[in-house]
Amino acid sequence: MSKFFKSNTYFFVIFGSVSLGAALFIGQAAIAKQMNDWQLLPRPQRFTELYFTNRALPPVLKRGTNQKIAFTLHNLEHEFINYHYALVAVSDKDSQEQPLAKGNVGLAYDQSKSINQLITAPKFGTRLAIRVNLEYDGIAFGADKPGPEKQSIQFWTKLTDGAAHAGK
Repeated sequence: MSKFFKSNTYFFVIFGSVSLGAALFIGQAAIAKQMNDWQLLPRPQRFTELYFTNRALPPVLKRGTNQKIAFTLHNLEHEFINYHYALVAVSDKDSQEQPLAKGNVGLAYDQSKSINQLITAPKFGTRLAIRVNLEYDGIAFGADKPGPEKQSIQFWTKLTDGAAHAGK
């Protein structure tokens, strides 16, 4: 075999290998992009935990008195989020709502914040729900861009004119 033929063979083998590798790489990138567009590739789960901090919520509130309500936010949205919360009382008879408190808090990814909010039990009804409404810009499951997200938690309690039976 001639020296020229050997050197050309090596050149074509190396050139062919590099070309094939580049084509496979470009093809894989195009396939990966298309799979991502179709949302077939794994994505980080993004969510916010919202829960009452104390397991023992007050079963009875005294009308017109102050009560501390504690709830916790845990940011698992993979980015900094500004949260806006509002506590409202909701009557069991006519679903009338009364604002009790509101606030804002910013949390970095995987940061938690317990919020102790002082509320005054309203003077309507004999039974009501205390609800925490949360609003923020997050990325919903399957979405690529942030948008308005809402969630809420609540508990039911009785109202009394006498001494409240719950610890303060």
